[in-house]
Amino acid sequence: MLTVIAGLIAIGALVLVHELGHFVVARMFGIAAPVFSVGMGPRIAGFHWRGTDVRISVLPIGGYVMLAGADPFGEEDAESAVPKEQSFAHKPVWQKLLVMAAGPGVNLALPVFLFTAVLMAGRPDLSNEIGTVLPDTEAAAAGLAPGDVIVAVEGRPVEVWPDIAAAWLRARGDVAMTVARDGVERQVELPAAALVPHPDGGVDSYAVGVLPYTWSTRVAVAGPDTPAAAAGLRTGDLVVDVDGEEVLTWAALHAALAQTPDIPAVLTVERGDPRREEATQHTIMLAAPAPEGWSTAAPAPLADAWGLVPVASYVSAVSEGSPAERAGVQVGDRILSLDGAAVWSFDHFITRVARRHTGTDAAQSMRLTLSRAGELVEVDVTPEMRVVPGEAYMRPIIGVQSYAGGARVMSFGAKRHTLAEAFPRALDETGRLMHATVALLGNLLTGQADVAHSVGGPVAIVQVAGESAERGVLAFASLLGMLSISLGLINLLPIPVLDGGQILFYLIEAVRGRPLSLELREKVQMAGVMMLVVMMLYVTVNDIQKWIGS
Repeated sequence: MLTVIAGLIAIGALVLVHELGHFVVARMFGIAAPVFSVGMGPRIAGFHWRGTDVRISVLPIGGYVMLAGADPFGEEDAESAVPKEQSFAHKPVWQKLLVMAAGPGVNLALPVFLFTAVLMAGRPDLSNEIGTVLPDTEAAAAGLAPGDVIVAVEGRPVEVWPDIAAAWLRARGDVAMTVARDGVERQVELPAAALVPHPDGGVDSYAVGVLPYTWSTRVAVAGPDTPAAAAGLRTGDLVVDVDGEEVLTWAALHAALAQTPDIPAVLTVERGDPRREEATQHTIMLAAPAPEGWSTAAPAPLADAWGLVPVASYVSAVSEGSPAERAGVQVGDRILSLDGAAVWSFDHFITRVARRHTGTDAAQSMRLTLSRAGELVEVDVTPEMRVVPGEAYMRPIIGVQSYAGGARVMSFGAKRHTLAEAFPRALDETGRLMHATVALLGNLLTGQADVAHSVGGPVAIVQVAGESAERGVLAFASLLGMLSISLGLINLLPIPVLDGGQILFYLIEAVRGRPLSLELREKVQMAGVMMLVVMMLYVTVNDIQKWIGS
């Protein structure tokens, strides 16, 4: 029920805001509005206000505003007959344009206010606690450790991880940080060379050597001669508990194993990638490692005494016909480095590939160093530059997938921004979302993006609205802002019966000095209606198929 209610609220709120934009601007120009309906279908309640029947209709899906003389087919509604000076049809073209643009305009403005409110209320974000410190990095050399809390950068207090990233980005040299451990604060300095820009903006946390999350208990096996392999563990297994005690993080797994170093530890393991198959549960007896340890021909950074490694940089699938398959990459390979630079996770790998291709549309060959069954393997891969389903921009793709759940967020925090801080951030966030949406629409029109994976209808909106509502009011408000941008931009497309189509008609009227013929407008409008009906049927069927897993 929450999903359905949240979906109806989302659709209804966005459509009502859209129609309210048309209504307010029309009334400003003295255009009569006989009906403003909350919902569709027959009237069930309402009141009259300044010549408008403000009503609640039986179907709780959106709403509409009836403007006198604004019938797209040029036919006057006898019930809404008004004096000439109150008719939309008899208003100057510039007023018609503003009335039509007001609906999408309000949809595009709404996210700024929603995002501002969310930021001021305290949107949940990654906390300022360090989850992972990578070996052989500046952060490790500075003595930082998991669990440390970064409380200030360059003397300015920080509350959430984005504050830290923003402070790093502003730095013009070595960076001084105040770090708390067990309630005791100390000063740490990072060299400027560690603050490498991230392709998506900000600073690359992997280059610094600190991450806001820790590895999960989904493990990999470093080689066939390890105690983990001898016990029957496999790469991709998720360790649920050790000796009956639940473990959620890599650190917790190690702490639990350390408590029983001399006797076999009993591990409950879930086996199977949740994205592709049902998980099965197994019991594993993990013996203590031999005193002399184990060996492998390939380096195994982050591996422990049992030969267990975080699964974050292991390949779980290779796409058929992909550059990775042609290069010889296999399922179970661990990506150790790209062009000689260490790779710690798939997220890090994607970042390095993106940086390798920043500023170019041409694919460039890369040397990957892999660990395969304890042996080193080197391959050359040339990515394909293309648009990924559901994304807006072209990026390099090699055709490999990670194991699900390789990382676990350490902790969340929330920062309440002042209006002066929140409003510019909301403007920036709205601008970036608008840019991405325009890019995605462009990809759809040019055929670079797949409609089936990039477009959703009412069913998809109901689904995501329900998911966001479960996460709380702030998540739901953020989703409304994103959906409002999509609704506003789509309505500006020059498609008949959409606002953009009407705007195009009035622009032509402004240039010609007279409107297009009624017959031509009727034909174009009918074509637009048929186009929208076909599109709605397509996206709805597609949404239902994805929903039921077909």
